[in-house]
Amino acid sequence: MKILIAVGSFKGSISSIEVVELVRQTLMEKDYEVETAPISDGGEHFLDVVKSYVDGDEVQCLSYGPSGDMIQARYLFNDKEAYIGLDAIAGMRVAKHLNPLENTTYGVGLAIKDAISRGARKIVLGIGGSATNDGGAGMLQAMGCDFFDKNDLVMTKQMNGHMIGDVYRFDAWLIDQLISGTKIVVASDVRNPLLGENGCAHVYAKQKGASDEDVLTLEKNMTHFAEVVNWHYRKDLSNVPGAGAAGGTGFGALTILKAKLVRGIELIKDLSNLESKIKEADIVLVGEGKLDKQSDFGKAPIAIAKLAKEMGKHTIGIFGISELERHEYLDEIYTIVPDYADEETAIKDAKTYIKKIINDIEILPVIV
Repeated sequence: MKILIAVGSFKGSISSIEVVELVRQTLMEKDYEVETAPISDGGEHFLDVVKSYVDGDEVQCLSYGPSGDMIQARYLFNDKEAYIGLDAIAGMRVAKHLNPLENTTYGVGLAIKDAISRGARKIVLGIGGSATNDGGAGMLQAMGCDFFDKNDLVMTKQMNGHMIGDVYRFDAWLIDQLISGTKIVVASDVRNPLLGENGCAHVYAKQKGASDEDVLTLEKNMTHFAEVVNWHYRKDLSNVPGAGAAGGTGFGALTILKAKLVRGIELIKDLSNLESKIKEADIVLVGEGKLDKQSDFGKAPIAIAKLAKEMGKHTIGIFGISELERHEYLDEIYTIVPDYADEETAIKDAKTYIKKIINDIEILPVIV
C-alpha cells in the first residue's frame, strides 16, 4: 500500500516541508510505502515548497520588510525564471508590526526588479500571507511607478494602505519599460474580489491587525485607489477572482503589471507532477492549519482531495482545526483541536500532535 503525503503548512506553526517530513518519518516507522509532495497555494512558505521541485540558485538582494525595516530578500532563480514568495518579504510572519494601514509591499517590488536586472524573463510571484492592504502600490512604486497626490506632487514615502487613499494619478511608464519582454505570473489561493464584504479589507484586514474602524478606512482607501486605476486603463478588474489577494496585490499586478493570475495549487500541481503521484497512490493524505467554508475556494487540500476522489482514491485530511464535521471529498477528517489540545497549545507544539494523529489513524493498515 502506498500513501501520498500532500499536506500544506499549518499557518503560524509549521511549514509544509516540516509537516510532510514529519508524517513521512512517522509512516515509514510503521513500514508503509510513502511518496511526498510538499504543498503551497501561493502563500506561506511558497518559495521553500517551490525549491522542492525546481532546481535553481537562491538569490538575495537588499530590500525592505513590510514594516519598513531593511532585510535581505531571497528568491529562486532558474534559467531566466524567478520564483518570489511575497510572504517571506511582506508577510505577517516577517512583519515587525501588524498594521495594514502602515505596512507595505515595497520590498516585493525591489525583489522583482532585481530578478529582472539579472535577466529573468518570467517572474512567478506567490502572493498570500501578506501583512499589507496597499493594493500592491508599494510593490509597483519600487518597480518605478510614480504616484501623485492631489497637488500633483510625487508621493515619495513607501506606499501603504493609508497612502493609497491620497493617490490622484500615477505614471507607470517606467514599469512598462522594465517588464517589457518579461511575463509576470501571480499564484494565489484567494479568490476574493478587491472590494465589498468579500473583499480584502473586510475579510482579511482584521487578522493583519486592523480594528473595525481601520477596516472601514482601508475599504474607503482601496475603493479610491481602484477608481484611479480603473479610470487610467478605462476598465475595471476589481471584481476578478483573486484581485483581493494579498491585500489587493492581485489587483495591482493584474492591472499595472498585466500579470496572469493562476491558482497556486495548479502551479504546484504542474511543478510536482502531482497527478501522476496521486494515480500511483492508494491513500492520499492532505491537510493544513484550518478547514472551513473558504477551503472550497481554491484551498490546496480540497483541490487535491477532489482530484484524488475523481481517481477513486481514499482520502484523509489532517487539520489543526476544522469548522466542518465532514466534507464530500474527504473520507476521514482528523483535527488537533479539540481532540488533542486547545488552539494555543496546538500552535505551540503542532509537531507533537500531528504525529499523534498519524499514529492514531487505525484505518491505514486495512485500506488496500
